[in-house]
Amino acid sequence: MGRAVARRILFALGASPERLRWGIETARLARAAAGLDPDTLDYGAYVNVVCHPDRALARALARGGLSTFARFSVMHGDVVGPADEEQRRVFQQLHDSYDMRSHTRADSEQARTLTDDFVDAYAVVGPAGHCLDRLAELSELGLTKLVAIGAGLGTDSDAATEAHHRFVTEVLPHRG
Repeated sequence: MGRAVARRILFALGASPERLRWGIETARLARAAAGLDPDTLDYGAYVNVVCHPDRALARALARGGLSTFARFSVMHGDVVGPADEEQRRVFQQLHDSYDMRSHTRADSEQARTLTDDFVDAYAVVGPAGHCLDRLAELSELGLTKLVAIGAGLGTDSDAATEAHHRFVTEVLPHRG
């Protein structure tokens, strides 16, 4: 339906440029197949972003929400979109362990399946400079809207508040 009537498509593909490029190309081809100009679509993405100088803490804060968004790429048991062998393994573990009663929770079994490398590829986590660089990279893909998802449930509320404050004061003022 989006290919024929949408003005903007928002992807839930993570912060991986490769996956987002794939999503954009898929949408463009679908739009053209519907006999419409693919250049009339805008693109955006839901992206898990946690700004904190302690990258391990930033990953921990992001894992719950990221597990929810990553699940969309394996919801029916098969990984959709580009992923290397290790990422496919993580996606499959996520699928097999997902419990809706723990949806978005960082302290869930599904969140624990996400490796550091997976989190680094599919989320934007770390110090402000790193976050700004990653977000600029996504913007360069032609995305016109980013919906930033911060710390999830089941995390330390003080750390989540600090990360949110850092995002608002150290990242947002520099958005382009």
